[in-house]
Parts: sequence; C-alpha cells; structure tokens
Amino acid sequence: HNACIFLAFPLSAIEQMPGVDAEKDLYHDAKRLAAVHLTHEDGFQVEGVLGPRFRIRPLPAAERSSEGHVAHLLFEIEEKRENDPFHRIRRNDLRGRDLSANESTFEEKSLIPEEREITAIYPELTVFTDSVFSKQFNYNYTAILRYVTVLVTCVNLRFTSVRDPYVWARPVYIVALNEQNEIYMALSGSRHVYDATTLDNMPKMLKDYYYFKATDISVTITARDIISTYNGDSSTAGYAYAGTACLDLKVAITEETPFTYDGIGLFAHELAHVLGAQHDGDPPISNIQGHPGAYSCSWNDGYLMSYIDKDENHHRFSYCTQLQIRYTARYTGRKCLLEINVKEEEFMIYNLPSEMITLEAFCRNVRRYEKGELKYNPDRGQKECKVYCNELRSTMMWIFSRPDGFSCSQDRVCYLGKCTERPDVQH
Repeated sequence: HNACIFLAFPLSAIEQMPGVDAEKDLYHDAKRLAAVHLTHEDGFQVEGVLGPRFRIRPLPAAERSSEGHVAHLLFEIEEKRENDPFHRIRRNDLRGRDLSANESTFEEKSLIPEEREITAIYPELTVFTDSVFSKQFNYNYTAILRYVTVLVTCVNLRFTSVRDPYVWARPVYIVALNEQNEIYMALSGSRHVYDATTLDNMPKMLKDYYYFKATDISVTITARDIISTYNGDSSTAGYAYAGTACLDLKVAITEETPFTYDGIGLFAHELAHVLGAQHDGDPPISNIQGHPGAYSCSWNDGYLMSYIDKDENHHRFSYCTQLQIRYTARYTGRKCLLEINVKEEEFMIYNLPSEMITLEAFCRNVRRYEKGELKYNPDRGQKECKVYCNELRSTMMWIFSRPDGFSCSQDRVCYLGKCTERPDVQH
C-alpha cells in the first residue's frame, strides 16, 4: 500500500495511512486520461480528473436530488502553456540538469551499459508535498493521499505513449511536510523555493531515512513558486537531474496548484528527466556512456519533453524519449527500476482530475497568488477542450487546457488534449 507519512525530524515515529481498504475506490481510464476516486460516505461521491481539461467534485453543501443523490460540480482547467501572449501564461521553464563528470559520484563514473532485455519498468516513488501544498488540505492526510495518487495516475497515463519499455510509476510513500520539518527546502521568503539547492539538499538530509532510500526516485510537489538557484529567475516550473534514477541524486521538484491538477504535465516531464530523457532536440547525457540523446526529435513537434504546447502531442512523449528511457533502464546502476523493492500491496486511486475538482474551483485557485481568484466562464471552450477563466477586475481572460475526464460533448470527454470516448483507466 501507499503510506501517507507525517515526516518529523528527527524521525521519532511514522504515521502510516493504510491504503488497502481505499484501493477499491480508485479507478482510471487510459484512453481518456481520467482518474477518479469514488466513495460512499454520506451518499455516492465522485472526485477526480476527467481527461486533460475536466474535473469533477462533490458539492456536499448543495441541495440533494429528490432521490437523495449528492450534487456534483463539473468544471474545466488547462495546464500552463507558453509562446502565446494571448494566454498570459508565464513560461514553463522545466529544467533537467545534465551532471558533468566532475559532479558525478564514483558509482556514476564507473558505469557501463549492460545487455539485458527490458519490457517494463515500475519506478517506485516517494512523493513529498511541501507545507504550503499540505496546508491547503488542512494537513488532512487522507485528502492529500487521494489527490497525489490521482495526479500520479494521470502522469502514468501520459507514459502509456512509451511502449518499449512499458512505464508505470508506483507512489510507494507520500510524505506530507509542515513548516517545521521541510528542512531540505531552500526557501526565499515564504512563497519561493530554490530549485537546484533544494534538490542537492535532499540526499544530504534524507539519506538515512528508509522512505528515501527504499524507492527509486523522490519527487517534491510544491505549491510555492520555484526560482533558479543560479540567477533567481522565477520562470522555472520544475527541475530534475537527468538519468539519475537509483543513484544518490534521484530527485526532482515540480509545481502544482492545489485543487487544479495543473501540474500533471510538469510532473511527467520531470519524471522522464530522472528516467534518462533529455529535452527533444538535445544532446546525450554526458555521463551516461552511449546515451542516444534526442537530436532526432524536433523541439517544435511539441511533445512532453518540449515546452511547446500546440496540439495533443503535448500530452505524449516522443520516440526519442522512449529510446532514452529504454537505454537508461539497461544501464549499470539502474537495476532498481526493474525490481519491486517495497513489497507491499499498492494503493492507487484510479480517478481523473474531473472526479476530484471542479472547473469553478480550478479558476479560483489556478492564479490566486498572481492575479487573485478568477471566475470560470462556462460558455466557452468545452468543444476545444479548453477552460476560460475571467479576471474579476478586468476584461482579461485566461485560457487553460481542460483536465482529463471533463466532458467535451455528449458521451465524450477530454483525454490527452483530445475530445474522445471515455477511456478505461483501471491499471
């Protein structure tokens, strides 16, 4: 099962939330990039992601139907984009750092390729949520667990475009941090966090903790604004070390706005970096001998390892990403990707964002710290799998991608940026 851990330094106790009972409540649909959590608490309730643009959540305070059913709110969102001034969205500067030879550990320097057949990898993850993120859920670990597992399910649905090897990440530990124990976070004030310094701190400060050592990759989800360690640039939305799965620097950090699932693509992008993928069009990773790189795939094609978002490619990985992940998984020192190290029953919530949040809530939260609350415009964007959010004090309109699972027409939902039939996401 996944463990939802309250992290304390020094570690005196670990509070684990059993996931076996909740496992049956998670459902996902691969064709539509949907993942939802179903509960029967005080009536049937659905919360999660319905495709790339739609979210759904219950409205407990609303009046019930004549049959006593809980009312639900269906709403749209869009992931952050760049290169289009009309969208008024800052650049997603997702960075994957290629470690130079003098920064590599002895283990990395001595690596040589291994010849072994690989058909599937199941990266085991420890996911940290920073205090700002956790506080938005009132430190309710059940709510955090459900939200993060839905997010990772949607990340996995994007990895279905990588077929050789098959990739399915397993969030083994979910660690909810508070202000007292997020000691590895390199903060600048209360709203900003440095990228590289934070990642460098993780193995230094967490190396003796089981939940860090036991998994293949550790990812920090932050509700703060990530800024560059080197120049303070705030355009960074995620950061990772390329090809470091199973090694000391098996770490990444990515932004996520609570209750929006707008960071699904960011998380998938950074996870692909750690699994060995460079940006499309970039050279090989210098300290992995024989690494294929991504010269053969154009940045302008707009796949997930590019910042360009022009069509449904932005919800998929290129062929170059598949080649790089396959090569890295065969490389000496990355054997952990082929093994199930934490042999516990896995808990997953196979929901889509549309079953966890509403489009009204998405607009309220998605730019709260930059522009304040926005208001959802239900009259536009459904057929195009877009979400329109209006600023309250101006005529400015923000356009976002519709989250996975939200309706785009009768009997069809948005999934990976397309309006299509509802997919089956149960893994």
